[in-house]
Amino acid sequence: NPRASKPSRGKRGSSRGNRGRKRGNSNSAGNGSQRQNSKKQQQSNKQKEVISKTKAFLKKTKNNKTLVDRLEKQWLKAWCVCGSLPQSCVLELVELLAMLPTSSKLEEPPIMECSAALQSLISSAANDELISRGRIILSAVRRLLFFLWSEDHATVETQLSEVINALVGRLSTQFQLKEVRNFQKEEVLQFYDVISARIKTKQIQEVVTTELASDWRTPTIQWLMQGENFLPKLLPVCKTPGGKGNGIYDSFEDYFDVWKKLWIGITWNEGFNAITPSCRQPGNNGFSCGKSLCPLQRDSGLCKTKNCKKSASYGCSMRGHSFRYCSSCYGKYQSKLLGKASDFASTNIYDGTISNVNWKGRISLTNLACRRIPKQGIHWRTTGRLAAPNLIGIVKLNSYG
Repeated sequence: NPRASKPSRGKRGSSRGNRGRKRGNSNSAGNGSQRQNSKKQQQSNKQKEVISKTKAFLKKTKNNKTLVDRLEKQWLKAWCVCGSLPQSCVLELVELLAMLPTSSKLEEPPIMECSAALQSLISSAANDELISRGRIILSAVRRLLFFLWSEDHATVETQLSEVINALVGRLSTQFQLKEVRNFQKEEVLQFYDVISARIKTKQIQEVVTTELASDWRTPTIQWLMQGENFLPKLLPVCKTPGGKGNGIYDSFEDYFDVWKKLWIGITWNEGFNAITPSCRQPGNNGFSCGKSLCPLQRDSGLCKTKNCKKSASYGCSMRGHSFRYCSSCYGKYQSKLLGKASDFASTNIYDGTISNVNWKGRISLTNLACRRIPKQGIHWRTTGRLAAPNLIGIVKLNSYG
């Protein structure tokens, strides 16, 4: 029956259509897999390109660390791909971090990638290079503590502590060696106390900057002229057993407030003396007293400047010394000390240009010149001027002498 055969044709037609649709579906699936493969290929090519650029960046900065500040984008990208770099490149990147000068303005590396890189170097270190590799790791961690972190304090502390934990764990495998035990005891374990205290975040820094706008952290000439911070007579006295308070402070804050003021006074005292009018009254040795004049608590006669009839406001703290200035004469003489190179400038003020600050914080100066060279030659072995034992503070001048 020809009518009965129609459904079979329909079935054949539908089966052909289904086969066509199946063929079409397989083609679309093939196209999708090709697109995915091409995307993966593009991503791998981009990653290879970034890795090659990172290697070129490390090669360029290996012998010239000053270039890093100019290549900040490549610096950050290097840390983002350090998980794909060979261990030799990771070691170069960590050494570059460890040798960065503290004055560098580079943005901080991502803490997660940085911690992972340091831990990978620890785990891959051979037994005979464990201590040398460990010292590089510690130098890198020490340098990381100078960055101002965008992450919160707890995250940074956790990641850096994990690095120290990994190093301690790795050292424990060689703990039978005396040099390994000494290295862990003298150099590694101290970082557990240092890390938490020295981490600085941007949120905290904003508060500090507003509260301490003009203090020892941001020294200026105007701040250095404030005698209450540096004159021994005006500084607080430590409480000692047998004295007032019997060595007992009122509170934890009271103790540190006293010592902080003393440390500031000792550190910057020489700088304050260099820009402060001094007593000219001759002593028994024929030389003038030279002590910095300090504010007088009560009326002590008239100013010693010729033809000045004003009351004295500043005088010498030595008993029996009557040399004193009024406020206006004191200010005039101080401005001469701070002035340009002349016969009235201070012999203790030197102008110079900072040419380099190395990774240890050592400052190199060039074009160093005294504003007024002393008439008598300086005996550098005995003078206190720029002596190595002194604590020296550096301030940025408003104008070059």
